[in-house]
Amino acid sequence: MDMEWISPQCWDIYNVPLFSEKFCDDFVDEANHFGEWSGGTTKDKRLQGGYEPVPTKDIHFNQMDFKSTW
Repeated sequence: MDMEWISPQCWDIYNVPLFSEKFCDDFVDEANHFGEWSGGTTKDKRLQGGYEPVPTKDIHFNQMDFKSTW
């Protein structure tokens, strides 16, 4: 099987191109449209209890009405 389209990034991590650049750009634009990104702290009003144990700057799929897809 030809696996040239999978590129190793470092030990045990691989880059697998599943989406086109345009899809990714459009998806990020859609996420930005909703605009309720987390602040990257342990406080996150979107979560029940308001505590985020692993702080990241993200947006949840259910905020974008995308939950049924994932």
